[in-house]
Amino acid sequence: MEIRKDFVAPGKGARPGKRLTDCRGLVIHWIGAAQSRAEVIRKNYEQEPYGTQYVIDWNDGHIIQCMPENEVAYHVGAEQYTKTKEQICGRDNPNWHLVGIECCIGDKAIPKDWSTSGRHMDLGKPSQTQYSALVAFAADFLKGHKLTVDNLYRHYDITGKLCHVWFVKDGSRWNRFKADVKQKMEGDSMTKEEVQALITQLLNERDTTARQAAQTVNPNFAASWDKAVKAGLFDNYNPGGTISRDMLAEVMNRAGLIGGTK
Repeated sequence: MEIRKDFVAPGKGARPGKRLTDCRGLVIHWIGAAQSRAEVIRKNYEQEPYGTQYVIDWNDGHIIQCMPENEVAYHVGAEQYTKTKEQICGRDNPNWHLVGIECCIGDKAIPKDWSTSGRHMDLGKPSQTQYSALVAFAADFLKGHKLTVDNLYRHYDITGKLCHVWFVKDGSRWNRFKADVKQKMEGDSMTKEEVQALITQLLNERDTTARQAAQTVNPNFAASWDKAVKAGLFDNYNPGGTISRDMLAEVMNRAGLIGGTK
């Protein structure tokens, strides 16, 4: 993960030069247009009144810091807010308490008719390189500010705006992202019991299979799961279909082969 400082001049464009009251979280945005290069967005911030402290490139995942973290950026202001915003900062403007990172978007992630159709589930999809860099950045940021993944937000969570759209269209993607960040923060320190508890939580939150829930926790889990199925370890179960929570403990023991746990 590469982070380069290229600050907008104080008082110019997207940098008002005001001090952040404190840092209570990180907000993930998308730019809402086909622009894959972070340098272009950084340059636009010299003229635009709105922006974020960070911008992440779609092509190779490098990050530009556009202003200091302890300064305000206007990125989550709105006329109406969600209950989540109230929980974060009460009646205060959330810009005084939240740092933002803007995700650039590649041409392939913006269908031509995206503005007239809400059917595109992959609208705004990050490249794998950008996704991995975003996970690493979020993990470092939260650890540096002594925060947790509970302090990780989509723009949508604060104002209801469809941003970051890819994480809003399918909430399981956001759950997976937060799980990936959590694992990055902790290294490979999750025990089998912790993985089991997290998968149980994911099963409770939405209609899914144990295999899908395992993959949400760690994309490498699915491959290990499939190997276990092929080896006949789940012959008395149906890991490809719905699996009860009562069965989960036994299944997790048999999939103790799942990577990334100890």
